[in-house]
Amino acid sequence: MIKKNKNVLIQVLFLYLLQASIYFLSKFTPIKDHLIGNSIDYKIPFIPLFGLIYVSWFLAIIIVPLVLSKYNKNELKKHYWNVTIAIAVCALFYLFYPTTANIRPDFQVKGLFTLTCYLVYFFDGPMANLFPSMHCLMCFYYIYYVLFNKEINKRWRIGIFIWSVLIILSTLFVKQHVVIDVLGALVFSALIYAINSFVFRKGKNKWKM
Repeated sequence: MIKKNKNVLIQVLFLYLLQASIYFLSKFTPIKDHLIGNSIDYKIPFIPLFGLIYVSWFLAIIIVPLVLSKYNKNELKKHYWNVTIAIAVCALFYLFYPTTANIRPDFQVKGLFTLTCYLVYFFDGPMANLFPSMHCLMCFYYIYYVLFNKEINKRWRIGIFIWSVLIILSTLFVKQHVVIDVLGALVFSALIYAINSFVFRKGKNKWKM
């Protein structure tokens, strides 16, 4: 069990180190950022409480694969390909259609919640590479996993579903993304998941993990 979990952790960390490297290095692209967002985004309130939920994504990307490894190894294999394709899609947008927005609020650090938001802004740097939201892409995947895999423990399914929805909402309430980023993540995640599910179901997948 320990060895199996160790292998899952290594594979997950490799994928997200790759994603993080692409995310930050692509900020140096010479292509000018495209400003996105509309009046709806400015009406969405800034809720510092969601800062903690936003950063919990970094825990979710580890826990969900571990849950899949316990209940559905085939879905775990699919997850690796879902993430890999998502990284490729995001990289194309980051490099050739970089985006930015002007929605971050000015605020004073007065407690844990605002401190968390401050640190998110600090380490993330200027808003860039927003579309599609990688946070949301992964969380939509997690929602599909628990909706379509009844063999996963019911408590895990309910917990992961609620957690994923809250993280998606946090991207808006912490002002890290705009609505179009979330919608883009929904569309791409649904397409990628559907295609990979079809390939795996028909037994046409020749890749080896």
